[in-house]
Amino acid sequence: MTTTVLAVASLWPTEALVAECDPAGGTIVPGMLGGNVPDTANIADLAADPGSVGEQAVAVDGAAGHWLVLPGLPDPRFAVGMDAAWGPIGQALAECGLDVVADLGRIGGRDVAYPLLAAADLLVLVMRPTLRQVAAALPRLEVVRRSIGDQLPIAVAVIGYGSYSHRHIARVLECEVLGVVPEDPRTARVLSEGAPAGRWYRNAPLRQGAHRLGKAIRRRTVPATPSTSFAGPPPSARTAPALALKTPGSGRTLQAASADGGPSPGPASGRMTNRAGRSETTTAKARLRPYTSSGRRETR
Repeated sequence: MTTTVLAVASLWPTEALVAECDPAGGTIVPGMLGGNVPDTANIADLAADPGSVGEQAVAVDGAAGHWLVLPGLPDPRFAVGMDAAWGPIGQALAECGLDVVADLGRIGGRDVAYPLLAAADLLVLVMRPTLRQVAAALPRLEVVRRSIGDQLPIAVAVIGYGSYSHRHIARVLECEVLGVVPEDPRTARVLSEGAPAGRWYRNAPLRQGAHRLGKAIRRRTVPATPSTSFAGPPPSARTAPALALKTPGSGRTLQAASADGGPSPGPASGRMTNRAGRSETTTAKARLRPYTSSGRRETR
Protein backbone atom coordinates (compact mmCIF):
# COMPACT_ATOMS: atom_id res chain seq x y z
CA MET A 1 0.00 0.00 0.00
CA THR A 2 0.94 3.61 -0.46
CA THR A 3 0.68 4.06 3.30
CA THR A 4 3.34 1.42 3.88
CA VAL A 5 5.60 3.01 1.28
CA LEU A 6 5.29 6.40 2.97
CA ALA A 7 5.91 4.87 6.39
CA VAL A 8 9.12 3.12 5.35
CA ALA A 9 10.36 6.15 3.39
CA SER A 10 9.73 8.51 6.33
CA LEU A 11 12.14 6.44 8.45
CA TRP A 12 14.83 5.93 5.81
CA PRO A 13 18.31 6.85 7.17
CA THR A 14 18.93 9.19 4.21
CA GLU A 15 16.48 11.40 2.35
CA ALA A 16 14.15 9.19 0.32
CA LEU A 17 12.00 9.94 -2.70
CA VAL A 18 8.56 8.32 -2.89
CA ALA A 19 7.52 7.90 -6.54
CA GLU A 20 3.90 7.00 -7.26
CA CYS A 21 4.16 4.76 -10.31
CA ASP A 22 0.75 3.10 -10.15
CA PRO A 23 -1.00 3.30 -13.55
CA ALA A 24 -4.31 3.38 -11.65
CA GLY A 25 -3.44 6.87 -10.40
CA GLY A 26 -1.91 8.54 -7.36
CA THR A 27 -3.44 9.06 -3.91
CA ILE A 28 -0.78 11.03 -2.01
CA VAL A 29 -1.84 14.52 -3.13
CA PRO A 30 -5.54 14.16 -2.17
CA GLY A 31 -4.61 11.99 0.81
CA MET A 32 -1.57 12.85 2.91
CA LEU A 33 -1.09 16.27 1.29
CA GLY A 34 -4.77 17.15 1.57
CA GLY A 35 -4.91 18.45 -2.00
CA ASN A 36 -2.67 21.37 -1.05
CA VAL A 37 -0.29 20.96 -3.98
CA PRO A 38 -2.49 21.96 -6.94
CA ASP A 39 0.32 23.00 -9.24
CA THR A 40 2.63 20.06 -8.64
CA ALA A 41 3.93 17.99 -11.50
CA ASN A 42 3.38 14.25 -11.66
CA ILE A 43 5.16 11.12 -12.78
CA ALA A 44 4.06 11.60 -16.40
CA ASP A 45 6.11 14.81 -16.65
CA LEU A 46 9.22 12.80 -15.88
CA ALA A 47 8.77 10.86 -19.10
CA ALA A 48 9.03 14.08 -21.12
CA ASP A 49 12.07 15.29 -19.17
CA PRO A 50 13.90 12.38 -17.43
CA GLY A 51 16.47 14.71 -15.90
CA SER A 52 13.89 16.76 -14.00
CA VAL A 53 13.36 14.57 -10.92
CA GLY A 54 14.55 17.37 -8.66
CA GLU A 55 12.20 19.91 -10.22
CA GLN A 56 9.18 17.61 -10.17
CA ALA A 57 9.53 16.37 -6.58
CA VAL A 58 7.90 18.02 -3.58
CA ALA A 59 9.64 18.12 -0.19
CA VAL A 60 7.25 17.21 2.63
CA ASP A 61 7.98 18.47 6.14
CA GLY A 62 5.69 17.86 9.08
CA ALA A 63 5.03 15.85 12.21
CA ALA A 64 5.00 12.68 10.12
CA GLY A 65 8.60 13.22 9.03
CA HIS A 66 10.59 14.61 6.10
CA TRP A 67 10.83 13.04 2.68
CA LEU A 68 10.29 13.79 -1.00
CA VAL A 69 7.27 12.92 -3.11
CA LEU A 70 6.86 12.57 -6.86
CA PRO A 71 3.04 12.44 -7.22
CA GLY A 72 1.38 9.85 -9.40
CA LEU A 73 -1.05 10.26 -12.27
CA PRO A 74 -4.00 12.48 -11.26
CA ASP A 75 -6.34 10.47 -13.49
CA PRO A 76 -6.02 6.76 -14.43
CA ARG A 77 -7.03 7.66 -17.98
CA PHE A 78 -3.64 9.34 -18.30
CA ALA A 79 -2.07 5.87 -18.18
CA VAL A 80 -3.13 5.29 -21.78
CA GLY A 81 -0.01 5.62 -23.88
CA MET A 82 2.34 5.44 -20.87
CA ASP A 83 3.69 1.97 -21.70
CA ALA A 84 6.70 3.33 -23.57
CA ALA A 85 7.38 5.92 -20.86
CA TRP A 86 7.88 3.61 -17.86
CA GLY A 87 11.30 2.43 -19.01
CA PRO A 88 12.80 5.96 -19.23
CA ILE A 89 11.07 6.89 -15.96
CA GLY A 90 12.68 3.92 -14.21
CA GLN A 91 16.09 4.86 -15.57
CA ALA A 92 15.62 8.48 -14.47
CA LEU A 93 14.72 7.38 -10.94
CA ALA A 94 17.71 5.04 -10.84
CA GLU A 95 20.07 7.87 -11.76
CA CYS A 96 18.55 10.74 -9.75
CA GLY A 97 21.03 10.50 -6.86
CA LEU A 98 18.37 9.69 -4.25
CA ASP A 99 16.99 6.58 -2.59
CA VAL A 100 13.72 6.00 -4.45
CA VAL A 101 10.73 4.12 -3.09
CA ALA A 102 8.32 3.46 -5.96
CA ASP A 103 4.68 2.53 -5.43
CA LEU A 104 3.81 0.32 -8.41
CA GLY A 105 0.22 -0.54 -7.57
CA ARG A 106 -1.17 -4.05 -7.93
CA ILE A 107 1.32 -6.45 -9.42
CA GLY A 108 0.41 -9.25 -11.80
CA GLY A 109 -2.34 -7.63 -13.85
CA ARG A 110 -2.35 -5.89 -17.20
CA ASP A 111 -2.03 -2.34 -15.85
CA VAL A 112 1.42 -2.60 -14.30
CA ALA A 113 4.53 -0.56 -15.08
CA TYR A 114 6.62 -3.68 -15.71
CA PRO A 115 9.51 -1.79 -17.39
CA LEU A 116 10.24 -0.18 -14.00
CA LEU A 117 11.26 -3.57 -12.68
CA ALA A 118 14.33 -3.46 -14.90
CA ALA A 119 15.66 -0.65 -12.70
CA ALA A 120 14.94 -2.25 -9.31
CA ASP A 121 16.94 -4.39 -6.86
CA LEU A 122 14.17 -6.11 -4.93
CA LEU A 123 10.45 -6.77 -5.29
CA VAL A 124 8.57 -6.85 -1.99
CA LEU A 125 5.06 -8.25 -1.93
CA VAL A 126 3.04 -6.57 0.84
CA MET A 127 0.16 -8.73 2.02
CA ARG A 128 -1.95 -9.88 4.94
CA PRO A 129 -1.25 -13.39 6.30
CA THR A 130 -4.62 -14.87 5.35
CA LEU A 131 -5.73 -17.59 2.94
CA ARG A 132 -7.44 -15.02 0.72
CA GLN A 133 -4.30 -12.92 0.47
CA VAL A 134 -1.95 -15.83 -0.12
CA ALA A 135 -4.27 -17.26 -2.77
CA ALA A 136 -4.41 -13.88 -4.52
CA ALA A 137 -0.64 -13.39 -4.34
CA LEU A 138 0.38 -16.75 -5.80
CA PRO A 139 -0.84 -16.27 -9.42
CA ARG A 140 0.33 -12.65 -9.40
CA LEU A 141 3.84 -13.68 -8.47
CA GLU A 142 3.78 -16.32 -11.19
CA VAL A 143 2.97 -13.60 -13.75
CA VAL A 144 5.80 -11.42 -12.45
CA ARG A 145 8.29 -14.29 -12.55
CA ARG A 146 7.32 -15.13 -16.11
CA SER A 147 7.76 -11.48 -17.06
CA ILE A 148 11.12 -10.81 -15.41
CA GLY A 149 12.64 -14.26 -14.93
CA ASP A 150 14.93 -14.97 -12.00
CA GLN A 151 16.92 -11.73 -12.19
CA LEU A 152 14.81 -9.83 -9.67
CA PRO A 153 14.81 -11.02 -6.03
CA ILE A 154 11.32 -11.17 -4.51
CA ALA A 155 10.41 -10.97 -0.82
CA VAL A 156 7.28 -10.54 1.31
CA ALA A 157 6.24 -8.01 3.96
CA VAL A 158 3.27 -8.95 6.14
CA ILE A 159 0.60 -6.53 7.37
CA GLY A 160 -0.85 -7.53 10.73
CA TYR A 161 -1.43 -11.07 11.90
CA GLY A 162 -3.62 -13.85 10.55
CA SER A 163 -4.05 -17.57 10.10
CA TYR A 164 -0.88 -18.12 8.03
CA SER A 165 2.56 -18.32 9.65
CA HIS A 166 5.61 -16.68 8.10
CA ARG A 167 7.05 -20.12 7.41
CA HIS A 168 3.91 -21.19 5.58
CA ILE A 169 3.82 -18.02 3.47
CA ALA A 170 7.50 -18.36 2.59
CA ARG A 171 7.01 -21.98 1.55
CA VAL A 172 3.89 -21.40 -0.56
CA LEU A 173 5.13 -18.22 -2.28
CA GLU A 174 8.79 -19.29 -2.37
CA CYS A 175 9.82 -15.91 -0.93
CA GLU A 176 11.58 -14.74 2.20
CA VAL A 177 9.32 -12.93 4.69
CA LEU A 178 11.16 -9.74 5.66
CA GLY A 179 8.96 -8.71 8.59
CA VAL A 180 5.60 -7.56 9.95
CA VAL A 181 4.03 -4.09 9.98
CA PRO A 182 1.35 -4.08 12.74
CA GLU A 183 -2.22 -2.96 12.17
CA ASP A 184 -2.36 0.60 13.50
CA PRO A 185 -5.28 2.57 11.98
CA ARG A 186 -4.67 5.79 13.92
CA THR A 187 -1.06 6.04 12.75
CA ALA A 188 -1.99 4.97 9.23
CA ARG A 189 -4.42 7.89 8.93
CA VAL A 190 -1.55 10.34 9.45
CA LEU A 191 0.06 9.10 6.23
CA SER A 192 -2.99 8.16 4.20
CA GLU A 193 -5.29 11.08 5.10
CA GLY A 194 -2.98 13.74 6.53
CA ALA A 195 -4.49 13.38 10.02
CA PRO A 196 -2.74 15.22 12.89
CA ALA A 197 0.21 13.41 14.51
CA GLY A 198 0.51 13.84 18.27
CA ARG A 199 3.31 12.92 20.64
CA TRP A 200 2.16 9.32 20.45
CA TYR A 201 3.14 9.16 16.77
CA ARG A 202 6.91 8.92 17.20
CA ASN A 203 6.84 5.50 18.87
CA ALA A 204 3.62 4.19 17.35
CA PRO A 205 3.55 0.43 16.58
CA LEU A 206 3.18 1.03 12.86
CA ARG A 207 6.27 3.19 12.72
CA GLN A 208 8.27 0.64 14.66
CA GLY A 209 7.25 -2.10 12.25
CA ALA A 210 8.07 0.06 9.23
CA HIS A 211 11.46 0.89 10.71
CA ARG A 212 12.30 -2.81 11.05
CA LEU A 213 11.00 -3.52 7.54
CA GLY A 214 13.18 -0.77 6.09
CA LYS A 215 16.25 -2.22 7.80
CA ALA A 216 15.45 -5.66 6.39
CA ILE A 217 15.08 -4.21 2.88
CA ARG A 218 18.41 -2.42 3.15
CA ARG A 219 20.13 -5.61 4.29
CA ARG A 220 18.90 -7.28 1.10
CA THR A 221 19.84 -4.44 -1.25
CA VAL A 222 22.39 -2.03 0.21
CA PRO A 223 25.05 -3.86 2.28
CA ALA A 224 27.00 -0.66 2.92
CA THR A 225 24.10 1.29 4.44
CA PRO A 226 25.10 2.51 7.94
CA SER A 227 22.96 1.43 10.87
CA THR A 228 20.79 4.04 12.56
CA SER A 229 18.80 4.17 15.77
CA PHE A 230 15.02 4.07 15.69
CA ALA A 231 13.56 7.56 15.45
CA GLY A 232 9.94 6.86 14.63
CA PRO A 233 8.01 4.37 12.41
CA PRO A 234 5.05 4.05 9.95
CA PRO A 235 1.47 2.99 9.29
CA SER A 236 -0.06 -0.17 8.02
CA ALA A 237 -1.26 -0.77 4.54
CA ARG A 238 -3.09 -3.26 2.46
CA THR A 239 -1.67 -6.15 0.56
CA ALA A 240 0.65 -5.48 -2.35
CA PRO A 241 3.75 -6.81 -4.11
CA ALA A 242 7.04 -4.88 -4.05
CA LEU A 243 10.44 -5.09 -5.66
CA ALA A 244 13.99 -3.81 -6.00
CA LEU A 245 16.56 -4.18 -8.79
CA LYS A 246 20.10 -3.09 -9.58
CA THR A 247 20.64 -0.76 -12.51
CA PRO A 248 23.15 -2.50 -14.81
CA GLY A 249 26.57 -0.89 -14.72
CA SER A 250 25.44 2.12 -12.72
CA GLY A 251 26.81 1.06 -9.36
CA ARG A 252 23.56 2.29 -7.80
CA THR A 253 20.80 0.35 -6.16
CA LEU A 254 17.12 0.67 -6.89
CA GLN A 255 14.79 -0.96 -4.39
CA ALA A 256 11.12 -1.47 -4.94
CA ALA A 257 8.48 -2.60 -2.51
CA SER A 258 4.76 -2.87 -2.82
CA ALA A 259 2.56 -0.92 -0.50
CA ASP A 260 -1.02 0.18 -0.22
CA GLY A 261 -2.63 3.26 1.20
CA GLY A 262 -5.94 1.80 2.24
CA PRO A 263 -7.46 -0.89 4.38
CA SER A 264 -8.66 -3.16 1.61
CA PRO A 265 -6.69 -6.38 1.08
CA GLY A 266 -5.02 -7.84 -1.96
CA PRO A 267 -1.64 -7.59 -3.65
CA ALA A 268 -0.91 -4.02 -4.55
CA SER A 269 1.95 -1.64 -4.95
CA GLY A 270 5.70 -1.47 -5.22
CA ARG A 271 8.43 0.90 -4.31
CA MET A 272 12.00 1.47 -5.39
CA THR A 273 15.13 2.75 -3.75
CA ASN A 274 18.10 4.09 -5.64
CA ARG A 275 21.32 4.58 -3.65
CA ALA A 276 23.68 7.34 -4.72
CA GLY A 277 26.41 9.52 -3.26
CA ARG A 278 25.70 12.19 -0.66
CA SER A 279 27.00 14.96 -2.89
CA GLU A 280 24.47 14.04 -5.55
CA THR A 281 21.71 13.96 -2.97
CA THR A 282 22.59 17.46 -1.83
CA THR A 283 22.50 18.73 -5.40
CA ALA A 284 19.09 17.24 -6.01
CA LYS A 285 17.70 18.67 -2.78
CA ALA A 286 18.62 22.18 -3.81
CA ARG A 287 16.20 21.97 -6.72
CA LEU A 288 13.21 20.57 -4.84
CA ARG A 289 9.99 22.44 -4.19
CA PRO A 290 9.19 22.07 -0.50
CA TYR A 291 5.74 21.52 0.94
CA THR A 292 4.87 22.21 4.56
CA SER A 293 1.98 20.92 6.63
CA SER A 294 0.33 24.31 6.20
CA GLY A 295 0.23 23.80 2.43
CA ARG A 296 2.71 26.65 1.86
CA ARG A 297 5.52 26.32 -0.65
CA GLU A 298 8.92 27.60 0.30
CA THR A 299 11.98 28.53 -1.74
CA ARG A 300 15.37 27.20 -0.76
